[in-house]
Amino acid sequence: MRSKDEGSRPHETYTKIVEVRREDDVDTVTVGRVLGVLGQAGVSAEMLRTFEYVLAEIISNVFHHSGADLCWVGILQYPTKRKVQLAIVDNGIGIRASLARNPDFSSPLISHADAITLAAQARITSNPAAKPIRPEGNGGLGLYCMRKVMELNGGLAFIQSGAGYLYTN
Repeated sequence: MRSKDEGSRPHETYTKIVEVRREDDVDTVTVGRVLGVLGQAGVSAEMLRTFEYVLAEIISNVFHHSGADLCWVGILQYPTKRKVQLAIVDNGIGIRASLARNPDFSSPLISHADAITLAAQARITSNPAAKPIRPEGNGGLGLYCMRKVMELNGGLAFIQSGAGYLYTN
């Protein structure tokens, strides 16, 4: 599929959308396709390994935390600008409802925006068995690592759930 960026010729912008129906597709299909596009955009091998971890974690978390039965990964590539935009969208319950599964974050007063801000911090998880802050393992690192990788590499992160969002750059 082709898309047009303002001020560009149609062949300068390409969009791929990958549908992921189950967690098994994460490593075998989705991450490989995304890494292929990032590699074409000139992303270094070291950064590709980092993105591989972050993408697999985020997409796996869709199935672990959101209750979604599928998600979509969209990749918008601007080859002449050496720029890539990536979107992961699911049909799940949202971050606020997911965090509410953990009694430490079940306050009905927490807004969607507050839930996103909280979930984007290290070691925050909806899994009550993992405890809200866990010193070992990878519990609660998905959104945090994604946000940090983007910030450290001059990118931006936009996380939306329900009526709230978090935008960092």
